[in-house]
Amino acid sequence: MNRWFIKHLTHNVSMIIPVLAASASLVALMSFFLKDIGSSTTFPLLTGVVASITGAAVAYAAALAMKTVSRQAPSVFISYSHQDTAFTDKLAKSLKDADVDPIVDRLELNVGDDIRSAVDDMIDRSDYFLCVISKNSAKSDWAKKEIEQAVRRGKRILPLVLDADAIPEPLSGVYYADFTNEFDAGLAQLLKTLQRSKR
Repeated sequence: MNRWFIKHLTHNVSMIIPVLAASASLVALMSFFLKDIGSSTTFPLLTGVVASITGAAVAYAAALAMKTVSRQAPSVFISYSHQDTAFTDKLAKSLKDADVDPIVDRLELNVGDDIRSAVDDMIDRSDYFLCVISKNSAKSDWAKKEIEQAVRRGKRILPLVLDADAIPEPLSGVYYADFTNEFDAGLAQLLKTLQRSKR
């Protein structure tokens, strides 16, 4: 999450730099016209004005960044057969590039973790449950258990279909992202749904 915050904080700060520059110019102009008052009185006053404007602007940028992060960085757990690892890795990279935080079990697990408990925790902390549906996942008892866990947790399940004839019965009536022919077409469908959730 920190990387998303830093990214959007940097973006928002860059947007207010022109405002800060204009404020500094205004203060410099005030200093020129008020120079007759005496530097001992004017300079501390103007320094305080500059500091106040800068502090308020940075705080505003940070608040905007936090609001942007909470709206634009949904997390998604990806359930898949390890035989579909190449597809999953490509998907995870594409999601990161689109400001979506992918959770992939083998990238999150540490040596000594209880796999079932750790995966359950990953599903719990995700905003969406993505299930990669293929002939491989249809044969995977583990993939079926993850879907069952997502259902119990009340997660919104987004099917990503590689093989249309492998769709399990519980998801047969759910609209899915179609990756059967083109990766980019399926990704566009998925991102359309995720981007709507940011609003």
